[in-house]
Amino acid sequence: MSYNDRIACAPAAANMKLSFVLPMYNEALNIEPMVAMIRREAAPLVEDYEIVIVDDASRDGCGDIADRMAREDPRLRVIHNPRNRGLGGSIRVGLAAARMPYVLYSDSDLPVDFACLRWVLPKVTPEVDLLIGYRVGRAEGIRRAIMSWTYNRLIRAVLGLRVRDVNFAFKLMRRDLLERLDLRSEGSFIDAEILLEARRAGATPVEVGLDYHVRRAGLSSLSSPMVVLGILAEMWRYLVRGDDGEHRAVIVNGDDFGLHPQVNRGILEAHRRGVLTSASVLAAGEAFEDAVAIAKQQPRLEVGIHLALTQMRPCAPPQQVPDLVDGGGRFPHDTAAVIRGIATGRIPGRQIEAEFRAQIERVRAAGLRISHLDSHQHVHMAPACARIVARLAREYAVPAVRLSREPLSWSCSPSPARALARFAMTIGLRIACWRSRPIFRRAGLAFPDRFFGFVNAGRMEREVAARLARAAPGVTEIGCHPGISNTQLDRATGWGYHWAQETKALCDDDARAALRRSGARLASWATCRAPRPRDPWARVVARNAIKAPLPVWFGVLALVVGAPADPIDNYASVVVLVAVIIGLLFGASSRGWRKLLWALSVAGTYLGLAVLANSALLAALVVPVMALLALGSFKAPGNGRRRSRRLTVATVIAVLLLLLGLQAKEEYREKRAAIEARRAPGMARRVTSLSARPGMALSSAVVMARDARRR
Repeated sequence: MSYNDRIACAPAAANMKLSFVLPMYNEALNIEPMVAMIRREAAPLVEDYEIVIVDDASRDGCGDIADRMAREDPRLRVIHNPRNRGLGGSIRVGLAAARMPYVLYSDSDLPVDFACLRWVLPKVTPEVDLLIGYRVGRAEGIRRAIMSWTYNRLIRAVLGLRVRDVNFAFKLMRRDLLERLDLRSEGSFIDAEILLEARRAGATPVEVGLDYHVRRAGLSSLSSPMVVLGILAEMWRYLVRGDDGEHRAVIVNGDDFGLHPQVNRGILEAHRRGVLTSASVLAAGEAFEDAVAIAKQQPRLEVGIHLALTQMRPCAPPQQVPDLVDGGGRFPHDTAAVIRGIATGRIPGRQIEAEFRAQIERVRAAGLRISHLDSHQHVHMAPACARIVARLAREYAVPAVRLSREPLSWSCSPSPARALARFAMTIGLRIACWRSRPIFRRAGLAFPDRFFGFVNAGRMEREVAARLARAAPGVTEIGCHPGISNTQLDRATGWGYHWAQETKALCDDDARAALRRSGARLASWATCRAPRPRDPWARVVARNAIKAPLPVWFGVLALVVGAPADPIDNYASVVVLVAVIIGLLFGASSRGWRKLLWALSVAGTYLGLAVLANSALLAALVVPVMALLALGSFKAPGNGRRRSRRLTVATVIAVLLLLLGLQAKEEYREKRAAIEARRAPGMARRVTSLSARPGMALSSAVVMARDARRR
């Protein structure tokens, strides 16, 4: 379907209040047509709108034009930068000045026909925090196309940001998401920074393809060398900067929302009168409709989904999940049996996904905005379930997930046997978290830094105030089970939880006093942020250290056990040089000669390094190492140019390491010999003569120690 066809058959746009942010620098010929297009195409589609123009110290009179339009239209505001701040600075000023619940940033040179909003705005559902466009159609010349392709691949490789077009000037976001972004860029890196910070805040962008219109008037400076260098500099600063300050945020979450009307009343009371900030609704709970009604009446109460595979009835038809239900059509009560079934594969993943999807769909159909995902009895921490949860969270644009990683502690249970069993289960849960955490991170999901609520589940009345008083830097989640009547809830569940006591603890003044003493604040799931990329050098080492080819490790080993440099090193250097040349010929040779040339190249490399180290031990190691490499090579499919280049690079690195290390070792031994000569001339001569022989460094140390004892 063509672009015009999409416009013609587009559904009616959803009503919203929208701020248009337009950064402007020397756009005298473009700004009036841009504003006219917004008034013509976008204004009829939204309930209310405003236009914020940021004049970045322009010199062509476009600021005066914008001021004149602002005097004629009260919905248009103009902000003048006293000095040129660059694209990033102007966008930050405009985003900070926007007042509407939704904000749309675009360039002022008409890059997109805003008639596209007729079919784009309906995609902005309550679950969508960020919608971005990507280029469809023409670019501004082959040079800009190459630069855009390179920049997108660089962002993907270095920062792991996988979107189709990082710098496309069409980004529509919710204002509450915008307030959580830590934007500092002054230049063109601002587009990537918006997406990176949104990812850390747990937002998953929805991408739409838009026709790109080439600039009709004015000049663009985005491809100038200074702008490119500025982007690289800001990218580096983003990589190496850390989180400022030691903010303390606490999420107090009530589980089993919708399990029973008494639980719903307890959560409502703890939210109204206490410190409870969110609740996890059981889509399979018997009081689900009552929970939905309460949630809609409490707009400040965040609602997540308490995914269940135990002790409930399924939301999916029983015939779709036969391995999850018993003869009565219910989930089993034994959580350990369910975990074993998931781990062994007896319960198929497709049935788990069907049930989780049915629960999510039921909550969405009720009209609730989903803040996070967690699970009943923490079954979502099993790695097989974690993969399914991560996939569904991305599909349904759920930004956060619970990571049930609780510090090891002893339960307050009066029964030692029960406390010991709970301690063992905590260890198992931490192992599951250790395996599932990378799954959530790769999916771009945010999660709190720590969690409390498993060790003393159902008995948190003494823990609430203590955990609030000792809130650590970062985001802490406290999981609770509020309720009203212990008698009714014990009769319904048989769990023995202290429902009423937990509700009282959450509403007690001691909880708020403890929160004030710690300097923490009650927060939402939106405060959970995925960690920034690690330091670039650490990323390189972590990814490639274990993948380093054997010549590098062989060179390091030679460096450790080798002797000082020797005149024979000249011959060894020639051997290594010949091996490098053979390695280059290997990639260009015919298939029949490749394995032979590869074997000669590796043999020359290892033998040359062994001679450089003056180590008979390493020379002897060449034979078994060569045998293993040859065996692996001849079993593998044909070798190509990539392996040849890798071998060449690894050889050069190993030689450089050896030469630098051997030089340093020789200088060290010379200094040591000079020191010992001043102490005992006879002993120093003995040490020097011994250490000059290959492999005799240990013997020289023994001789030195023996002579010291004799003195």
